[in-house]
Amino acid sequence: MSRKRSSWKDTQWRIISAPTPPLLPSQIPE
Repeated sequence: MSRKRSSWKDTQWRIISAPTPPLLPSQIPE
């Protein structure tokens, strides 16, 4: 249950963080 949600979320975050390691101040999730 929680694993699947974390799985797709981790994948999306990884793809977004992969091309842009230094997150911008406007892209940082707070």
